[in-house]
Amino acid sequence: MARHISRTHDLISRNIFFNVLKLVGFGRMMLSAVVAIYRVTQGVIGAEVMTATLGVR
Repeated sequence: MARHISRTHDLISRNIFFNVLKLVGFGRMMLSAVVAIYRVTQGVIGAEVMTATLGVR
């Protein structure tokens, strides 16, 4: 079950995620920090640099 839940979080739109955080009362400074972390995420697999704009963990 935990793996299934993990996969659903991977597919969430980051903009929707940011809006939900704002709606539940995240402060401006905290929300800005979360947006800065997740706006564009890069990872390296072998020699390839991959950019992700979808998904939250």
